[in-house]
Parts: sequence; C-alpha cells; structure tokens
Amino acid sequence: MKELFELLSQALRGEVATPVGRINLIFGVILVAMVVALLTDHAIERIGDFVLRLLGRRPRPRESTDTKFAIVSVVLFFIISLIIVSASSQPPPH
Repeated sequence: MKELFELLSQALRGEVATPVGRINLIFGVILVAMVVALLTDHAIERIGDFVLRLLGRRPRPRESTDTKFAIVSVVLFFIISLIIVSASSQPPPH
C-alpha cells in the first residue's frame, strides 16, 4: 500500500511540474466532478421537473441511456480538450 501511495505521489508531482500536466490535472478533476454529478442524480434535475410541472408541462421521462450518453459526452470532451491543449503547447518544429 505504501508503494502505491509513493507511486501516486510521484505521478502527481510529475503532473504539477509542467504547464500541460497542470492543465491535464485540472481537466481530470473537472471530469471526475462532472461524472460524479451525473451519477448522483442531484437535485437540479428534480428542480427542473418541478418548474416544468408548475408551467403546466410534463417532463420527458428518464431513460437509462441518458446518463451513459452524458458520461460518454463528458469523457469525449475531456479527451478532445487534452488533444487541443497538448497540440497547442508543443513548440513549433525548427
């Protein structure tokens, strides 16, 4: 267990040492936060349903694929962002 902690600590120090690594770390934290928010079925969705009912509209029934689609979208956004950041931060060839 101690070896795993040391390995993770070294990886974190390596990420923080470079600008691209820091950006990668920030995107990773955002990714985890967004996936957790999608999986917790938080109150925002329920508030939206309540507001729709107040306005006389029926909310769309939830489907099991909604959460999976949202998670895949977030992960794809994360990957595309990393590619764009790494491509723009590389020095031009001489």
